[in-house]
Amino acid sequence: MSPATTEHQYWEDRSETYDRDAAHIVGERLTADIKSWLQNQFTRTEVVLELGCGTGAFSESVAPFIKDLVATDMSEPMLQQARAKLEEHGNVRVQKQDAYKTTFDDATLDAVLMVNLLHIVHDPASILQECARVLRDDGKIVVVDVTSQGAPLLAGLRLGLRYLRRWGRPPASSRNISLDELVRLTQEAGYVVKDEALVGETVKAACLTGYLRAG
Repeated sequence: MSPATTEHQYWEDRSETYDRDAAHIVGERLTADIKSWLQNQFTRTEVVLELGCGTGAFSESVAPFIKDLVATDMSEPMLQQARAKLEEHGNVRVQKQDAYKTTFDDATLDAVLMVNLLHIVHDPASILQECARVLRDDGKIVVVDVTSQGAPLLAGLRLGLRYLRRWGRPPASSRNISLDELVRLTQEAGYVVKDEALVGETVKAACLTGYLRAG
Protein backbone atom coordinates (compact mmCIF):
# COMPACT_ATOMS: atom_id res chain seq x y z
CA MET A 1 0.00 0.00 0.00
CA SER A 2 1.43 3.38 -1.04
CA PRO A 3 1.90 6.20 1.51
CA ALA A 4 -0.79 8.25 -0.27
CA THR A 5 -3.28 5.38 0.01
CA THR A 6 -2.49 4.95 3.70
CA GLU A 7 -3.05 8.65 4.31
CA HIS A 8 -6.55 8.87 2.91
CA GLN A 9 -7.58 5.44 4.21
CA TYR A 10 -6.81 6.52 7.78
CA TRP A 11 -9.23 9.45 7.50
CA GLU A 12 -11.79 7.46 5.53
CA ASP A 13 -12.04 5.06 8.47
CA ARG A 14 -12.91 8.03 10.71
CA SER A 15 -15.28 9.81 8.32
CA GLU A 16 -18.55 8.93 10.04
CA THR A 17 -17.74 10.89 13.21
CA TYR A 18 -15.08 13.21 11.82
CA ASP A 19 -16.86 16.54 12.34
CA ARG A 20 -17.82 15.77 15.92
CA ASP A 21 -14.39 14.41 16.77
CA ALA A 22 -12.54 17.33 15.18
CA ALA A 23 -14.66 19.83 17.11
CA HIS A 24 -13.83 17.99 20.34
CA ILE A 25 -10.11 17.76 19.60
CA VAL A 26 -9.30 21.29 18.39
CA GLY A 27 -12.32 23.12 19.81
CA GLU A 28 -15.19 24.94 18.15
CA ARG A 29 -13.55 28.31 18.82
CA LEU A 30 -10.49 27.53 16.72
CA THR A 31 -12.69 26.21 13.91
CA ALA A 32 -14.64 29.48 13.97
CA ASP A 33 -11.40 31.50 13.96
CA ILE A 34 -10.12 29.57 10.92
CA LYS A 35 -13.36 30.12 9.03
CA SER A 36 -13.27 33.83 9.82
CA TRP A 37 -9.69 34.11 8.53
CA LEU A 38 -10.48 32.15 5.37
CA GLN A 39 -13.42 34.32 4.42
CA ASN A 40 -11.07 37.29 4.02
CA GLN A 41 -8.66 35.50 1.66
CA PHE A 42 -10.84 35.23 -1.45
CA THR A 43 -12.75 37.40 -3.89
CA ARG A 44 -16.11 36.81 -5.57
CA THR A 45 -14.46 36.52 -8.99
CA GLU A 46 -12.24 33.53 -8.19
CA VAL A 47 -12.51 29.89 -9.25
CA VAL A 48 -11.06 27.88 -6.36
CA LEU A 49 -9.90 24.28 -6.07
CA GLU A 50 -9.98 22.79 -2.57
CA LEU A 51 -7.72 19.80 -1.94
CA GLY A 52 -8.56 17.53 0.99
CA CYS A 53 -12.00 19.03 1.58
CA GLY A 54 -13.02 16.18 3.90
CA THR A 55 -16.63 16.56 4.97
CA GLY A 56 -16.87 20.04 3.45
CA ALA A 57 -16.92 22.03 6.69
CA PHE A 58 -14.53 24.70 5.42
CA SER A 59 -15.84 24.48 1.85
CA GLU A 60 -19.21 25.54 3.19
CA SER A 61 -17.72 28.57 4.93
CA VAL A 62 -15.90 29.96 1.87
CA ALA A 63 -18.47 29.11 -0.82
CA PRO A 64 -20.49 32.36 -0.37
CA PHE A 65 -17.35 34.46 -0.87
CA ILE A 66 -16.11 33.10 -4.22
CA LYS A 67 -17.37 32.55 -7.77
CA ASP A 68 -16.93 28.78 -8.05
CA LEU A 69 -15.49 26.06 -5.81
CA VAL A 70 -14.37 22.55 -6.74
CA ALA A 71 -14.16 20.67 -3.44
CA THR A 72 -12.09 17.49 -3.73
CA ASP A 73 -10.89 14.60 -1.60
CA MET A 74 -9.68 11.03 -2.08
CA SER A 75 -12.14 9.53 0.41
CA GLU A 76 -15.56 8.69 -1.00
CA PRO A 77 -17.19 8.47 2.47
CA MET A 78 -15.88 11.97 3.23
CA LEU A 79 -17.17 13.21 -0.12
CA GLN A 80 -20.62 11.79 0.55
CA GLN A 81 -20.85 13.99 3.63
CA ALA A 82 -19.48 16.97 1.71
CA ARG A 83 -22.10 16.55 -1.03
CA ALA A 84 -24.90 16.54 1.52
CA LYS A 85 -23.47 19.59 3.27
CA LEU A 86 -22.88 21.56 0.07
CA GLU A 87 -25.88 20.61 -2.05
CA GLU A 88 -27.56 23.98 -1.51
CA HIS A 89 -24.55 25.88 -2.88
CA GLY A 90 -25.01 26.12 -6.64
CA ASN A 91 -21.44 27.33 -7.16
CA VAL A 92 -19.85 24.20 -5.66
CA ARG A 93 -18.86 20.93 -7.33
CA VAL A 94 -17.66 17.96 -5.26
CA GLN A 95 -15.23 15.56 -6.91
CA LYS A 96 -12.86 12.73 -6.08
CA GLN A 97 -9.30 13.83 -6.86
CA ASP A 98 -5.76 12.81 -5.88
CA ALA A 99 -4.05 15.90 -4.45
CA TYR A 100 -0.69 14.64 -5.74
CA LYS A 101 -1.95 14.39 -9.34
CA THR A 102 -5.24 16.07 -10.16
CA THR A 103 -7.02 15.89 -13.53
CA PHE A 104 -7.17 19.68 -14.00
CA ASP A 105 -5.43 21.35 -16.94
CA ASP A 106 -2.35 23.52 -16.50
CA ALA A 107 -2.84 27.17 -15.50
CA THR A 108 -6.63 27.08 -15.27
CA LEU A 109 -7.48 27.98 -11.67
CA ASP A 110 -7.37 31.19 -9.67
CA ALA A 111 -6.66 29.70 -6.24
CA VAL A 112 -6.11 26.47 -4.32
CA LEU A 113 -7.34 25.99 -0.76
CA MET A 114 -5.91 23.41 1.66
CA VAL A 115 -7.06 23.13 5.26
CA ASN A 116 -5.36 20.58 7.52
CA LEU A 117 -3.85 18.75 4.58
CA LEU A 118 -0.13 19.49 4.37
CA HIS A 119 0.64 18.35 7.92
CA ILE A 120 -0.89 14.89 7.32
CA VAL A 121 0.68 13.97 3.96
CA HIS A 122 4.02 12.31 3.31
CA ASP A 123 5.13 14.72 0.56
CA PRO A 124 3.72 18.24 0.95
CA ALA A 125 6.25 19.63 -1.55
CA SER A 126 4.75 17.51 -4.34
CA ILE A 127 1.26 18.76 -3.54
CA LEU A 128 2.47 22.36 -3.58
CA GLN A 129 4.04 21.70 -6.98
CA GLU A 130 0.76 20.28 -8.25
CA CYS A 131 -0.97 23.44 -7.04
CA ALA A 132 1.54 25.51 -9.02
CA ARG A 133 0.81 23.46 -12.14
CA VAL A 134 -2.94 24.10 -12.10
CA LEU A 135 -2.76 27.75 -11.03
CA ARG A 136 -2.78 30.72 -13.38
CA ASP A 137 0.36 32.89 -13.45
CA ASP A 138 -1.06 35.17 -10.75
CA GLY A 139 -2.73 32.33 -8.86
CA LYS A 140 -2.60 31.86 -5.12
CA ILE A 141 -2.65 29.18 -2.47
CA VAL A 142 -4.46 29.51 0.85
CA VAL A 143 -3.17 27.07 3.47
CA VAL A 144 -4.24 26.32 7.04
CA ASP A 145 -2.79 23.68 9.37
CA VAL A 146 -3.50 23.19 13.06
CA THR A 147 -0.23 23.46 14.97
CA SER A 148 1.11 23.20 18.49
CA GLN A 149 3.21 26.32 17.87
CA GLY A 150 2.38 29.06 20.34
CA ALA A 151 0.27 26.82 22.55
CA PRO A 152 1.09 26.48 26.26
CA LEU A 153 2.72 23.12 27.04
CA LEU A 154 -0.28 21.84 28.97
CA ALA A 155 -2.68 22.84 26.20
CA GLY A 156 -0.52 21.00 23.66
CA LEU A 157 -0.45 17.86 25.80
CA ARG A 158 -4.21 17.97 26.23
CA LEU A 159 -4.65 18.37 22.47
CA GLY A 160 -2.52 15.28 21.86
CA LEU A 161 -4.43 13.29 24.45
CA ARG A 162 -7.81 14.23 22.95
CA TYR A 163 -6.51 13.16 19.55
CA LEU A 164 -5.32 9.78 20.79
CA ARG A 165 -8.57 9.09 22.60
CA ARG A 166 -10.72 9.84 19.55
CA TRP A 167 -8.56 8.78 16.61
CA GLY A 168 -5.78 6.65 18.02
CA ARG A 169 -2.22 6.78 16.77
CA PRO A 170 -1.81 9.15 13.79
CA PRO A 171 -0.45 7.86 10.46
CA ALA A 172 3.31 7.92 10.05
CA SER A 173 3.07 10.85 7.63
CA SER A 174 1.47 13.17 10.19
CA ARG A 175 3.60 15.75 11.94
CA ASN A 176 3.39 19.15 13.52
CA ILE A 177 4.07 22.05 11.13
CA SER A 178 4.95 25.45 12.52
CA LEU A 179 4.08 28.66 10.71
CA ASP A 180 7.78 29.16 9.91
CA GLU A 181 7.99 25.72 8.30
CA LEU A 182 4.80 26.33 6.34
CA VAL A 183 6.26 29.58 5.02
CA ARG A 184 9.50 27.80 4.10
CA LEU A 185 7.71 24.99 2.27
CA THR A 186 5.64 27.37 0.19
CA GLN A 187 8.59 29.61 -0.63
CA GLU A 188 10.68 26.63 -1.72
CA ALA A 189 7.82 25.59 -4.01
CA GLY A 190 7.93 28.95 -5.80
CA TYR A 191 5.38 31.09 -3.98
CA VAL A 192 5.66 34.54 -2.47
CA VAL A 193 3.93 34.65 0.91
CA LYS A 194 1.69 37.71 1.21
CA ASP A 195 -0.21 36.95 4.41
CA GLU A 196 0.74 34.76 7.37
CA ALA A 197 -0.83 34.41 10.78
CA LEU A 198 -1.24 32.21 13.83
CA VAL A 199 -4.94 32.23 14.68
CA GLY A 200 -6.58 30.90 17.82
CA GLU A 201 -6.21 31.38 21.55
CA THR A 202 -4.72 28.24 23.13
CA VAL A 203 -4.76 25.70 20.30
CA LYS A 204 -3.68 27.52 17.13
CA ALA A 205 -3.62 27.20 13.36
CA ALA A 206 -0.83 28.30 11.02
CA CYS A 207 -2.38 30.23 8.12
CA LEU A 208 -0.87 31.72 4.99
CA THR A 209 -1.70 33.03 1.56
CA GLY A 210 0.95 32.83 -1.15
CA TYR A 211 1.15 33.79 -4.83
CA LEU A 212 3.12 32.21 -7.63
CA ARG A 213 6.30 34.09 -8.45
CA ALA A 214 6.19 35.77 -11.85
CA GLY A 215 8.06 33.73 -14.42
